Amino acid sequence: MNKKMILALVGGLCIAACGSSTGAGSNGGGGSTADTSSNSGNQDNTNNKASIQTKSDTGQAGQVSASAAASAAAAQQTSGKQFGAMNAGKILNLFITDASGSFITVVIDTDKNPLPKSGIAIGEPNSGAWVTYAYQGMVYNSKDKGTLDITACPTQSGVAADGVLHDVVVNAVAPMAGMAASYTLNGTFNLVYFGGAGEIACTPPATNTGSDAGSSTGGGASCNFGDCDNGTNTTRNCCPYVPCLSKCFTDCTSAVQGCVMGCATAMPPDPSCATKCVSDVITCEAACGPSCKVSDACGAKLTALDDCYKTSADSCQNSQDAHCQDNACCAQSKAAF
Repeated sequence: MNKKMILALVGGLCIAACGSSTGAGSNGGGGSTADTSSNSGNQDNTNNKASIQTKSDTGQAGQVSASAAASAAAAQQTSGKQFGAMNAGKILNLFITDASGSFITVVIDTDKNPLPKSGIAIGEPNSGAWVTYAYQGMVYNSKDKGTLDITACPTQSGVAADGVLHDVVVNAVAPMAGMAASYTLNGTFNLVYFGGAGEIACTPPATNTGSDAGSSTGGGASCNFGDCDNGTNTTRNCCPYVPCLSKCFTDCTSAVQGCVMGCATAMPPDPSCATKCVSDVITCEAACGPSCKVSDACGAKLTALDDCYKTSADSCQNSQDAHCQDNACCAQSKAAF
């Protein structure tokens, strides 16, 4: 069992203990311990922006363009005006809606495409990355043409994912006479992430292997508490519950990924579909503690650890130490595991 697994367990148990209903808490995104050096530094963390040029197979040019202050309500919108970013497990969903009601969804399986990443191959729904475009009552899905660049990995709520669509071709799901059979999409976007359930995958920072490795800016964490003796200790503190919790959270994540992938092919398209998937996984994770019969003593230790990570998030935000929060919460980690 590693630190990533510990944090997933902590985040899920705190959902149950703290009564969170938004899912945009400490377990959203890359998790509060994710390294922020993967962010490009050029993104706008306060506003959603998009400017996507569209061109039909018949030569008709258009644009999906929008700009608005970012908010969790916009990312979780259920009225068809969804604008922002959310995740469900490893699946990152990017939503763009303009004033006319045109709607673009970009879906990235970050397990297959850890972010940031350039040249992500766009495929059909349920692949490593795909795009859906809804326009004038028609739905168009990508298949096998075009690429995507994401220049920043949103490591926590309130951090933007910015990127570029390159020659992404989307095809009509149900072609109709008089309507375009396909569109090619090009353009940029900056979409602020507001959590979800589970954690997306960010590319780990480069590890310093030189003589100063292990220093405050280098590779390893200074807190070495054994993580239940690398999984061999099944009696200490919260360790007896780890196998059950691990399986439970894995099952919840698998279920929500399948749910999100199904949203891409829903007819008619439902902008609230992905939001419901996130809600379902939060409910699923909240049940893991009781179903695994986690003791009150363990629950208290996990809550203390989660509180520490929340408290240290701001002070570690700009730290060059990728393990800043691990080290800050060493005592709580030892108490739990």
